[in-house]
Amino acid sequence: LFGNLSHYFLEDNAHLDVLIEEEYNENLYNFRFVSSTQNRDSNLNIYSFPIRGFRSKTFYAPYLDGKGSNFLLTGVSSLSGRSILDIDAKVTHLGDNTQSKISYKSIVSGRSHHIFTGNLFIPSSVKKVSAHQESHNLSLSKKARAEANPKLEVLAEDVSCTHGATVGDIDEEQLFYLLTRGLTLDESKSLLVFAFFKEIVEAIPFAIEIKENISDKIGKSLLGN
Repeated sequence: LFGNLSHYFLEDNAHLDVLIEEEYNENLYNFRFVSSTQNRDSNLNIYSFPIRGFRSKTFYAPYLDGKGSNFLLTGVSSLSGRSILDIDAKVTHLGDNTQSKISYKSIVSGRSHHIFTGNLFIPSSVKKVSAHQESHNLSLSKKARAEANPKLEVLAEDVSCTHGATVGDIDEEQLFYLLTRGLTLDESKSLLVFAFFKEIVEAIPFAIEIKENISDKIGKSLLGN
Protein backbone atom coordinates (compact mmCIF):
# COMPACT_ATOMS: atom_id res chain seq x y z
CA LEU A 1 0.00 0.00 0.00
CA PHE A 2 1.44 3.36 -1.07
CA GLY A 3 0.00 6.85 -0.71
CA ASN A 4 1.21 10.43 -0.97
CA LEU A 5 -0.03 14.00 -0.87
CA SER A 6 1.40 16.91 -2.88
CA HIS A 7 0.39 20.57 -2.80
CA TYR A 8 1.80 23.29 -5.04
CA PHE A 9 1.42 26.95 -4.11
CA LEU A 10 2.23 29.41 -6.88
CA GLU A 11 2.78 33.07 -6.04
CA ASP A 12 2.07 35.95 -8.43
CA ASN A 13 3.66 35.42 -11.88
CA ALA A 14 5.14 32.05 -10.88
CA HIS A 15 5.63 29.26 -13.43
CA LEU A 16 5.98 25.58 -12.59
CA ASP A 17 6.27 22.48 -14.81
CA VAL A 18 5.72 19.19 -12.97
CA LEU A 19 6.61 15.81 -14.50
CA ILE A 20 5.08 12.77 -12.79
CA GLU A 21 6.34 9.35 -13.82
CA GLU A 22 4.86 6.36 -12.03
CA GLU A 23 5.72 2.70 -12.60
CA TYR A 24 4.57 0.22 -9.98
CA ASN A 25 4.44 -3.54 -9.65
CA GLU A 26 1.18 -5.44 -10.04
CA ASN A 27 0.74 -6.04 -6.30
CA LEU A 28 0.59 -2.40 -5.27
CA TYR A 29 -2.38 -0.38 -4.07
CA ASN A 30 -1.58 3.27 -4.79
CA PHE A 31 -3.34 6.45 -3.61
CA ARG A 32 -2.21 9.92 -4.74
CA PHE A 33 -3.67 13.37 -4.06
CA VAL A 34 -2.31 16.40 -5.93
CA SER A 35 -3.70 19.85 -5.10
CA SER A 36 -2.61 23.35 -6.02
CA THR A 37 -3.38 26.99 -5.32
CA GLN A 38 -2.47 29.67 -7.85
CA ASN A 39 -2.15 33.40 -7.43
CA ARG A 40 -2.36 36.12 -10.06
CA ASP A 41 -0.88 35.40 -13.53
CA SER A 42 0.70 32.11 -12.45
CA ASN A 43 1.10 29.03 -14.66
CA LEU A 44 1.05 25.43 -13.50
CA ASN A 45 1.56 22.57 -15.99
CA ILE A 46 1.34 18.95 -14.82
CA TYR A 47 2.54 16.17 -17.13
CA SER A 48 1.61 12.70 -15.87
CA PHE A 49 2.69 9.28 -17.19
CA PRO A 50 1.52 6.41 -14.94
CA ILE A 51 2.44 2.86 -15.94
CA ARG A 52 1.05 -0.37 -14.49
CA GLY A 53 0.14 -0.71 -10.83
CA PHE A 54 -2.56 -3.01 -9.45
CA ARG A 55 -5.15 -0.67 -7.94
CA SER A 56 -4.54 3.08 -8.19
CA LYS A 57 -6.59 6.19 -7.44
CA THR A 58 -5.37 9.70 -8.25
CA PHE A 59 -7.05 12.99 -7.39
CA TYR A 60 -6.12 16.34 -8.94
CA ALA A 61 -7.59 19.43 -7.25
CA PRO A 62 -6.27 22.70 -8.72
CA TYR A 63 -7.69 26.02 -7.49
CA LEU A 64 -7.21 29.03 -9.77
CA ASP A 65 -7.61 31.82 -7.23
CA GLY A 66 -5.67 34.63 -8.88
CA LYS A 67 -6.77 36.65 -11.86
CA GLY A 68 -5.11 35.51 -15.08
CA SER A 69 -3.82 32.19 -13.70
CA ASN A 70 -3.48 29.16 -16.00
CA PHE A 71 -3.58 25.40 -15.37
CA LEU A 72 -2.75 22.46 -17.64
CA LEU A 73 -3.07 18.73 -16.97
CA THR A 74 -1.92 16.37 -19.70
CA GLY A 75 -0.41 12.92 -19.94
CA VAL A 76 -0.78 9.29 -20.94
CA SER A 77 -1.76 6.27 -18.85
CA SER A 78 -0.50 2.91 -20.12
CA LEU A 79 -2.09 -0.08 -18.39
CA SER A 80 -1.63 -3.80 -18.87
CA GLY A 81 -2.45 -7.03 -17.05
CA ARG A 82 -5.19 -6.52 -14.45
CA SER A 83 -4.23 -2.95 -13.56
CA ILE A 84 -6.92 -0.46 -12.56
CA LEU A 85 -6.33 3.30 -12.53
CA ASP A 86 -9.02 5.78 -11.56
CA ILE A 87 -8.16 9.46 -12.16
CA ASP A 88 -10.44 12.19 -10.83
CA ALA A 89 -9.56 15.79 -11.75
CA LYS A 90 -11.60 18.75 -10.52
CA VAL A 91 -10.59 22.23 -11.67
CA THR A 92 -12.06 25.12 -9.66
CA HIS A 93 -11.96 28.61 -11.18
CA LEU A 94 -12.18 31.32 -8.52
CA GLY A 95 -10.51 34.21 -10.36
CA ASP A 96 -11.43 36.24 -13.43
CA ASN A 97 -9.64 35.69 -16.75
CA THR A 98 -8.41 32.25 -15.68
CA GLN A 99 -7.74 29.40 -18.09
CA SER A 100 -7.56 25.64 -17.70
CA LYS A 101 -7.05 22.72 -20.04
CA ILE A 102 -7.15 18.97 -19.49
CA SER A 103 -5.92 16.84 -22.39
CA TYR A 104 -5.41 13.24 -21.32
CA LYS A 105 -5.01 9.88 -23.06
CA SER A 106 -5.04 6.28 -21.92
CA ILE A 107 -4.01 3.01 -23.56
CA VAL A 108 -5.37 -0.21 -22.03
CA SER A 109 -4.45 -3.81 -22.78
CA GLY A 110 -4.98 -7.23 -21.19
CA ARG A 111 -7.78 -6.98 -18.60
CA SER A 112 -6.85 -3.50 -17.42
CA HIS A 113 -9.38 -0.78 -16.62
CA HIS A 114 -8.88 3.00 -16.87
CA ILE A 115 -11.32 5.62 -15.59
CA PHE A 116 -10.91 9.34 -16.19
CA THR A 117 -13.34 11.83 -14.66
CA GLY A 118 -12.86 15.49 -15.52
CA ASN A 119 -14.75 17.88 -13.23
CA LEU A 120 -15.04 21.62 -13.79
CA PHE A 121 -16.52 24.15 -11.37
CA ILE A 122 -17.04 27.83 -12.22
CA PRO A 123 -19.06 29.88 -9.69
CA SER A 124 -21.32 32.74 -10.73
CA SER A 125 -18.96 35.36 -9.28
CA VAL A 126 -16.23 35.01 -11.93
CA LYS A 127 -16.03 36.10 -15.57
CA LYS A 128 -13.88 35.72 -18.69
CA VAL A 129 -13.04 32.09 -17.90
CA SER A 130 -11.80 29.65 -20.53
CA ALA A 131 -11.90 25.95 -19.61
CA HIS A 132 -11.51 22.93 -21.87
CA GLN A 133 -11.13 19.22 -21.29
CA GLU A 134 -10.74 16.18 -23.50
CA SER A 135 -10.08 12.50 -22.84
CA HIS A 136 -9.09 10.02 -25.56
CA ASN A 137 -8.73 6.30 -24.92
CA LEU A 138 -7.34 3.42 -26.98
CA SER A 139 -8.09 -0.23 -26.23
CA LEU A 140 -5.74 -3.00 -27.39
CA SER A 141 -7.81 -5.85 -25.99
CA LYS A 142 -11.46 -6.88 -26.02
CA LYS A 143 -11.24 -7.52 -22.28
CA ALA A 144 -9.72 -4.12 -21.46
CA ARG A 145 -11.95 -1.19 -20.46
CA ALA A 146 -11.66 2.58 -20.63
CA GLU A 147 -14.16 5.14 -19.35
CA ALA A 148 -14.27 8.90 -19.86
CA ASN A 149 -16.59 10.97 -17.68
CA PRO A 150 -16.65 14.73 -18.34
CA LYS A 151 -18.58 16.78 -15.78
CA LEU A 152 -19.20 20.53 -15.85
CA GLU A 153 -20.78 22.73 -13.21
CA VAL A 154 -20.83 26.18 -14.77
CA LEU A 155 -22.79 28.88 -12.93
CA ALA A 156 -21.23 31.90 -14.66
CA GLU A 157 -22.33 33.30 -18.02
CA ASP A 158 -19.24 35.03 -19.43
CA VAL A 159 -17.22 31.83 -20.02
CA SER A 160 -15.96 29.54 -22.78
CA CYS A 161 -16.13 25.83 -21.93
CA THR A 162 -15.79 22.69 -24.05
CA HIS A 163 -15.42 19.00 -23.38
CA GLY A 164 -14.96 15.86 -25.46
CA ALA A 165 -14.20 12.18 -25.03
CA THR A 166 -13.49 9.17 -27.25
CA VAL A 167 -13.00 5.45 -26.60
CA GLY A 168 -12.03 3.10 -29.41
CA ASP A 169 -9.92 0.26 -30.74
CA ILE A 170 -7.07 0.37 -33.25
CA ASP A 171 -8.40 1.62 -36.58
CA GLU A 172 -8.80 -1.43 -38.83
CA GLU A 173 -8.30 0.55 -42.04
CA GLN A 174 -5.04 2.04 -40.79
CA LEU A 175 -3.89 -1.39 -39.65
CA PHE A 176 -4.76 -2.94 -43.01
CA TYR A 177 -2.91 -0.16 -44.85
CA LEU A 178 0.28 -0.81 -42.89
CA LEU A 179 -0.01 -4.56 -43.43
CA THR A 180 -0.30 -4.03 -47.18
CA ARG A 181 2.96 -2.07 -47.04
CA GLY A 182 4.84 -5.15 -45.86
CA LEU A 183 4.86 -4.53 -42.11
CA THR A 184 4.09 -7.37 -39.72
CA LEU A 185 1.05 -7.27 -37.45
CA ASP A 186 3.18 -6.46 -34.38
CA GLU A 187 5.07 -3.72 -36.23
CA SER A 188 1.82 -2.19 -37.47
CA LYS A 189 0.22 -2.17 -34.02
CA SER A 190 3.37 -0.68 -32.55
CA LEU A 191 3.36 2.21 -35.04
CA LEU A 192 -0.30 2.99 -34.39
CA VAL A 193 0.12 2.89 -30.63
CA PHE A 194 3.13 5.21 -30.73
CA ALA A 195 1.27 7.57 -33.07
CA PHE A 196 -1.60 7.71 -30.57
CA PHE A 197 0.46 9.07 -27.68
CA LYS A 198 3.43 10.67 -29.47
CA GLU A 199 1.88 14.14 -29.70
CA ILE A 200 1.51 14.48 -25.92
CA VAL A 201 5.00 13.19 -25.15
CA GLU A 202 6.62 15.43 -27.77
CA ALA A 203 4.89 18.50 -26.35
CA ILE A 204 6.30 18.29 -22.83
CA PRO A 205 8.96 20.96 -22.12
CA PHE A 206 11.74 18.60 -21.10
CA ALA A 207 14.92 17.25 -22.67
CA ILE A 208 14.73 14.89 -25.63
CA GLU A 209 16.29 12.12 -23.51
CA ILE A 210 13.40 12.34 -21.05
CA LYS A 211 10.84 12.21 -23.86
CA GLU A 212 12.51 9.17 -25.41
CA ASN A 213 12.68 7.43 -22.05
CA ILE A 214 8.95 7.98 -21.45
CA SER A 215 8.06 6.71 -24.94
CA ASP A 216 10.22 3.62 -24.45
CA LYS A 217 8.59 2.81 -21.10
CA ILE A 218 5.09 3.17 -22.54
CA GLY A 219 5.96 0.96 -25.51
CA LYS A 220 7.53 -1.75 -23.34
CA SER A 221 4.62 -1.78 -20.89
CA LEU A 222 2.09 -2.34 -23.68
CA LEU A 223 3.94 -4.08 -26.49
CA GLY A 224 7.07 -5.45 -24.92
CA ASN A 225 9.31 -3.47 -27.29
